[in-house]
Amino acid sequence: MLGFAGSVLRLTNDVRRQEEVAGLVASGGEAILELTYQIEATPWLVVQPDLQYVIDPLAADSDATVLGLQVVATF
Repeated sequence: MLGFAGSVLRLTNDVRRQEEVAGLVASGGEAILELTYQIEATPWLVVQPDLQYVIDPLAADSDATVLGLQVVATF
């Protein structure tokens, strides 16, 4: 099974003002693109790698790439 998803987070002006008052860099929000693939390796083992690309993350200076792996064994 192949999956692709996207999400967008936008912060309100109030939140941005609170960040500025606290001395933080005010951010408008972030966007995330995700690609995942679910592999049934055996009848009892499912492996699912996941790749996310975060555009303009709230707590970082540059874009971020996140790799994940989920393994489910059913007995």
